[in-house]
Amino acid sequence: MKNNDKDVAVIVVNYNGLEDSINCIESLYSIRDSEKITIVLVDNASRRNEADIIAEKFPAAIVIKNNSNGGFSAGNNIGIEYALSNQYKYIMLLNNDTVVEEGIITKLMSHCTDVSVAVPKILYYSSCKTIWYGGGTINKITGNAEHENMGRSDNENDTKVRKCTFATGCCMMIQSDVLKKVGKLDENFFMYCEDTEFCIRLSLN
Repeated sequence: MKNNDKDVAVIVVNYNGLEDSINCIESLYSIRDSEKITIVLVDNASRRNEADIIAEKFPAAIVIKNNSNGGFSAGNNIGIEYALSNQYKYIMLLNNDTVVEEGIITKLMSHCTDVSVAVPKILYYSSCKTIWYGGGTINKITGNAEHENMGRSDNENDTKVRKCTFATGCCMMIQSDVLKKVGKLDENFFMYCEDTEFCIRLSLN
């Protein structure tokens, strides 16, 4: 049996990014959806004692110390393994240099299935009216993962749900059953392209 009553494990990887991680976690705890989540922070052997600082500041969070920096994929996989072993139905990967808005957890859960993942519209942190990710496509000619609407002004009324072939690992909601079928992130990718490879694997299942 799962040892808690939360629905979603939110995995945040930290590497020498204490201030960003604190802002990210504070934003998660500030939303009403926080009652649905457990934050799992994986510290990738930061130079300072950042894991202990975060654990003390956020006692409700699960903080896991990695003895070495194996990269973005390896850090997330440690969190994924924790979430799977504790039987969370949903796992959300979230970059530590992000903050979230009200309703994101429930909205992503509602569009996340046992054959697909869900990703929100993502805006630039320093320019919150400009889109960074508004959907994504894997270009079959170049092999590149492309962000749709990147750099365009955000239309807050645009809430259309789009089907995409590329979901950025910056923020990705995944059902645990999907990870059991498709597998975790490929640790051959230290950082970058691991989300592209994961999406290709997902599309083949």
